[in-house]
Amino acid sequence: MSLRPKRPIENYNPIRLGTGTVAVMAVVIMALVGIGKLSPGHTGYQAEFAQAAQLSPGDQVTVAGIEVGVVKDVALSGNHVTVKFNVGNGVRVGDASRAAIKLTTLLGRRYIELSPAGEGELPSHTIRLANTSVPYNLQETLADATSTFEAVDADRIAESMSEMSNGLMGVPEALPEALQNVRSLAAVIAARRDQMGSLLRNVDTVTGVIRDQKADLGALVLQGGDLLQTITARQAAVHRLLEGTTTLVDTLKLVLDDEPAINELLANMQQFAQMAATHDALIRNTFQVMPVTFRNLANASGSGTALDINLPAGMLVDSWMCALSGRGKQFGLAQYFTDCKPAADPFPGWPPPDPARLPG
Repeated sequence: MSLRPKRPIENYNPIRLGTGTVAVMAVVIMALVGIGKLSPGHTGYQAEFAQAAQLSPGDQVTVAGIEVGVVKDVALSGNHVTVKFNVGNGVRVGDASRAAIKLTTLLGRRYIELSPAGEGELPSHTIRLANTSVPYNLQETLADATSTFEAVDADRIAESMSEMSNGLMGVPEALPEALQNVRSLAAVIAARRDQMGSLLRNVDTVTGVIRDQKADLGALVLQGGDLLQTITARQAAVHRLLEGTTTLVDTLKLVLDDEPAINELLANMQQFAQMAATHDALIRNTFQVMPVTFRNLANASGSGTALDINLPAGMLVDSWMCALSGRGKQFGLAQYFTDCKPAADPFPGWPPPDPARLPG
C-alpha cells in the first residue's frame, strides 16, 4: 500500500476538470429525464378520439373515479386525435376496454374515464376510435340544429316578431329606463371582470377540492345517515332528554328568579364563615378532641346493642376496697388493692391556706 499523499485538486488541469464535471452533470440530468419518461410502475397506452375536447397533458386518467394515470401527449393523427397516457401496472386494460373524455368541473376541466374490459390483450396498446367517446361532437350538433331548424315555419316567426313589435309600440317610458339599468349592470360586470375571473377560478379550485374529496364526502353522508337512523331508533330517549333539559332550565329559572331567598342564603353563609373564623381555636380544639370521644363511643357500643362501661370498683369507695383487700390477705384471697397508702397531694400548696381559719 502506497503512503504517497494524494494530488491536490488545484494541481489538476482546470479545463479537463470542468469538462469532466459538465459531462457527469449532463449524464445525471439525462438519466433523471429518462427515468421520468419511462414512468416506472406504469404502462403506456393510447386512445383515438374524434376530437381533443380541450384535453391537455397532465390531465387525470381515472377508473371508477380513482386516479390511475396521467395524460402524456395529445396529437392530431389524420381525421382524429391520438391521446397518449399511462396507467398503473395494477390496472389490466383488456381488448374490449373503452375510454371517454369527460368534464370534471363546471369550468371545463377534462379527464379520461377508462373502463377496462375484455379477457385478451389490447392490440398495440391502442383503444380504437369505435371504443372512445367525447363530451360533444360539433359536427353532429350542427347537423341536429340544421334538421331542427328545417322544420321551423319562418313565416310564422316573422308574424310573431311583427306582433311583438306592434305590442312594444305602446310600452311606457319605463322600458328605456330598464334598458339603461341593464346597460349599467353590463358596465359594472365589465369593470369587475378581473374580480369575476378570480371568483370563477376560486370556484374551479373549490370544485376540484370537492372532486378530490368526494370519497370523504360520501363517507360523511353515510355517517350522517347512520346518525339519523340512530336518533330515529332512540326517539323516546331523545324526547326524555329534551324534557329533562326543559325541566332543568325551568328549575334554574325559578331558582334565579327567587333573588331574596338567594341573598338571604348568601348572607347566612357569610355570617357562618365569620363565626367560624372568630372561633377558630375552639373549632380546632373540638376537631382534636372529637376523635378520642368517637373512639370511646365506638369501643363502648361496638360489641352489640348495649353500651359497655368498665367500672373497676363498681359503686364502692376506695377505702372500702382497701379494707376488703386487707381481709382478703387475711383469708388468703386475691387482693384488689395491694397498697392502700394515701395518695400524694397532686397540687401541693394549692389552694393557699386561709389565715382566718388557722388556729390562734
